[in-house]
Parts: sequence; structure tokens; C-alpha cells
Amino acid sequence: MSKALTDRVFSAARDLGYVPDKAAQALRGRRDVLALLADDVGSEAVGAMVTALEQAAHRLDLAATVSAAGGDPDRQLQLLNTVRALRPKALILTGTWLVAPQIQAELKHALNAYERDGDSRVVMIGRPHTRYPTIGFDDYGAGLEVAQHIARRAPRSVVLLGGPAHHDAYRDRLGGFREGLSAANVTDLRVVHCPTSPSAVARALTDELGRSRPDAVLAVNDRVATGALHALQEAGFEVPGDVALTGVDDIPLAQDLTPALTTIAFPFASVGREAVRLATSGDLDDIPRRTVLGGRLIVRESCGVIG
Repeated sequence: MSKALTDRVFSAARDLGYVPDKAAQALRGRRDVLALLADDVGSEAVGAMVTALEQAAHRLDLAATVSAAGGDPDRQLQLLNTVRALRPKALILTGTWLVAPQIQAELKHALNAYERDGDSRVVMIGRPHTRYPTIGFDDYGAGLEVAQHIARRAPRSVVLLGGPAHHDAYRDRLGGFREGLSAANVTDLRVVHCPTSPSAVARALTDELGRSRPDAVLAVNDRVATGALHALQEAGFEVPGDVALTGVDDIPLAQDLTPALTTIAFPFASVGREAVRLATSGDLDDIPRRTVLGGRLIVRESCGVIG
């Protein structure tokens, strides 16, 4: 085809708003899409990961897609099968749905089928996996560090807001909380499990406050801490004067609360970039099976222990 004719074709395509069909390209063996499947793309953590992932993919001349089905395991599995039918270059999977017992057999079958297509890569974000490279956070270490900091306040009564009891990361953070408080001579340690929405947390903590006032409340994430702050202030308690409060994750809202929230900052953007690196590295033998990223304590006014 002559250059003049080629230019005319491309000009007509632009005028018509034509875009390449990724599914058709995949059928011809061209794969230039990284597909992220999460259970909640609205969370601050996933948002930071997605932004970094898209930027890293763009630098490699790849596209990134993001999908979610609300975390329901069966719906997430259906979505996975839909996405893998488009033959993306890599599947990047994250969320609690990945460990749901009822879908394990079908999940294994779906991922095996995807890999049999060739030139395919699966990367997990979250719990360790025996087969696929995985990126995770040191959730136990995060809980340990924030609790050790609160222990300097010598609390006698502490409430741990643990989120849903089945959540692995929150369970690890609770374990770190307990270990970090072990030297603090805490005589009253209460664990409260509830949904992570601020309104649900506020209701659950209000019930606890009706029994007795704690010296400190440690929350497994910042959204939980936000609900706790509302409940404490509604009950007439000053934070941190009456009750110290901490979270985990360092979402943007954490520094804008009054008082600003002491928390653990995790490098969510680094996870997005690392996921792209693992998804596009040439040789599986050259990449780690498990990458664990630690957090950083951010001390703000809510804990009452500065420095």
C-alpha cells in the first residue's frame, strides 16, 4: 500500500472515530491489555493502586482495564471469566473474594484455562499464593507499630475495632495490635467486629461506650476510625484528651479530620507499579514469588502521643 493511500485510510479512520478492537487483536495474538479485577474500585487504596498501574502500563505502551463486581464471590468469578475471554496480557487480581471457599475449584479451573492460552500472566495482590507471584502488605507489622506507639500512653482499657471477622488482613492487624499492647498492662481489652462503613462502626462503638469508656480505640483502617471518631464525639468524649484513636492506611481524609488521625501509611501506588512489573517481566524465574511492603507510622494529634 502506498504512503498516500495509507495516510488517506488513517485520516478516514480518525474522522469516523475508529478505535482498534482489542478483542479482535487478541484473536490475532496481539496482547497489550493488563486487566485488574478488584472487589471495590471505590476504595482509596484501590484508587491509588489503579492510578499507578495505569501510569506504569502506559509507559510500556500497554492499556489497563479495571473491573469489579462488588466483592460477591460468584459475581466476581463470572466477571473473571468475561475478562479472560478477551485474552488480556495479564490478570491482576485483588480482593477478599479470592479466598472464598465456595469458588476455589472454579477459580482454579478458570485461571488454568487462561494460562493454557499462552503468553499469559497472573499476579495476585493480597494473601500469599502457592502458584502465582503475590504482592502483600505487612499488616501484622502495621498493627504492631501503631499499638506500640499507643502503649506509651499506658492505657488500661482498649477497644480494638476489627472490621469483619473473616477478613485476613484485618485479622493480621488485630494480631499486631494485641502484641503491641502486651507490655502495656492493659486490663480491659475488647474486640468489636462490625462492617467497615463509618455509620456501622459508630453504632457498634456507641454500644461499647455505654458499658465503659476506653482509654484508647485502635481501628483496623481509617474508614473505621472515622466512624469511631464520630461516635466518641457524639458521646461527649474528647479525642485525644479522653480517648486516643488510631487507624491504618493513611487515606487522604485522615489528615483532614479534627483531630488529624494517627495512622499507618501503606505504599499503595508502589503496589500498582510492582504489579505491572511482575505482569510484564519476561522470565517467571527472575521474579519473587512473594513481595511484602511495609507501612510507615504517621503520628498526628488523635493519639495524644507525639514524637
